[in-house]
Amino acid sequence: MRLAVIGLAILLTFPLCAPAAADDSQADGSNRAAQGMDPSAQSVDLSATVAAWDGGTITVQDYVDWWRYLPEGDRTPLVTMEEKLEFLDNMINAKLMLAAAESLGIDKDPMVVEFSYQRRAGMLQEALFTDATDWRIDVSDAAVDEVVDRRRTQANITRIIVPTREAAVAIIDSVRAGVPMEDLARRHSTCPTYSEGGKMGPIRWGDLNDYWSHKVFSLEEGEISRPFSVDGGYAVVRMESKLDVSVEDPEAERETIRAMLEQQKALEERAAYVDSLRAAYSYVIHDNAVYDLCAKYALALLKQGETRQVIDTDVIPDFAPGEENTPMVSFSGWTFTSGDCVNEILRMPYQARPALDQPNAMFTLVARITRDSLLMAEAVKLGYDERPEISMELEKVRRRKSTLLLFNYLTRDAVVPEDSLRAFYETYKDNFVQREGYRYYKMLLESRSTADSIMVLLDGGGDFAAIAREISLDPFTAPRGGLVTFQAVGADTEFDGFFSAMDAGETRYFVSLEGHVILRLMEKLEPKPSTFEEARSTIENRLRPDYRNRMLKEWLETQRSRRNMKVNEEILGAISLGA
Repeated sequence: MRLAVIGLAILLTFPLCAPAAADDSQADGSNRAAQGMDPSAQSVDLSATVAAWDGGTITVQDYVDWWRYLPEGDRTPLVTMEEKLEFLDNMINAKLMLAAAESLGIDKDPMVVEFSYQRRAGMLQEALFTDATDWRIDVSDAAVDEVVDRRRTQANITRIIVPTREAAVAIIDSVRAGVPMEDLARRHSTCPTYSEGGKMGPIRWGDLNDYWSHKVFSLEEGEISRPFSVDGGYAVVRMESKLDVSVEDPEAERETIRAMLEQQKALEERAAYVDSLRAAYSYVIHDNAVYDLCAKYALALLKQGETRQVIDTDVIPDFAPGEENTPMVSFSGWTFTSGDCVNEILRMPYQARPALDQPNAMFTLVARITRDSLLMAEAVKLGYDERPEISMELEKVRRRKSTLLLFNYLTRDAVVPEDSLRAFYETYKDNFVQREGYRYYKMLLESRSTADSIMVLLDGGGDFAAIAREISLDPFTAPRGGLVTFQAVGADTEFDGFFSAMDAGETRYFVSLEGHVILRLMEKLEPKPSTFEEARSTIENRLRPDYRNRMLKEWLETQRSRRNMKVNEEILGAISLGA
């Protein structure tokens, strides 16, 4: 039997398992047809063997179920013998790869285990929320009408955000004394709109969150707000103008608003449901244990000489014997300890970890992790783990991830020959052009005051790279001293705007969507043809997948030749699916 042309993407479309419900080989013909099996297959014995090899078989039932449980878009008709054989070949390939992955223990690799764990948690929680809260999500026409009315008003505002209430009061006093609010925004605001003098608009109700909308749209034209608390400090807003607007498609507007309100309602209902579970399970956070762990992290960071909040190494606090078993959270006989918390932190990507020595950040993290555990406990208690669709999906995840890791293992040594790289370059060299872009250094900082201090150091001759390595909060550029060797024009329109106002060699401070940044523009790069060496990595990335697939194909051919592969084409010919 010939080997079908294969690719990893094709192999991984297969579910690699049959659901428990498919074991009933005596199901009547109408039920089979309803589930996607063509009636012409009904005369075939579902237990008959379609293919067999040393260590494995494929029955008619396997073949039918495999096709039936493909995503609908991949479920092409199997009528001709060529179509049936190609489908069977890919089934065999996937099963051989899975068997090899299991024999090597790849299916127990931490990556597979972690991905399966996260997928299980997500599915169980979503199923629990759907059953417990979705039926309560009902937005009335009156609620939609209220927002429709509010969105008929369009506003233009000026806003300033400063770190403290005292600074916000000083801003208001300065505006009332005649200082232009736009000048104050450019000098003091930490909001990204500072460069536009704090101008923001046009906006309508709902363009900002509910909290902001209530604060902004309660103002009359020319009125300035009192200071109010926001993320990052305190805000002051002045209403510049208000006008009524018409909507081109009122019905589409209503549907958009209804969807927005339903999403808000869903979040509220889910939060209320979690609160009800916390009460039912006697959920308690032990504050002293959280503060103690923060102190241990602070000490560990101090010993390590680490001053940044984004930590790119594993920092493990020191525990006295037994201290790692200190309860941080408990509910209904379940305990989350300090050691459990450290283990969860170690599983997180570095850039996703909070400021581990800050109690507020730690309390937020602990509440999130244990909220997931609480939901999981309720889902397991209600038997969601036993739902066939969930267990089947988890088995698919395990096997697909295992197969992917096996592919990486088998093709890890794939190398594109030098002559192939050069031949590709010579054929397509006109397409290899270095785009217009920039080479620059970057620092991401926590506040404007920090940025001001750093600018003083740089103006005095401070080493940009050394400072960036020490204090920049950007986990990607900080280890390189802030260096970005190339960024194409158009890759980040915000930074394009910054660089358009800079000359080569200039260093400037900006407030970006990321936060407070200091940029040093080293060079503006013009488009130019790329040399072979410059294009080499791009060409290798383009060609290497083909060579990896060749290695996989050779491995599968070897496996087939060793395993006494046999196919019953008479049985296969009697099966037609999707016709």
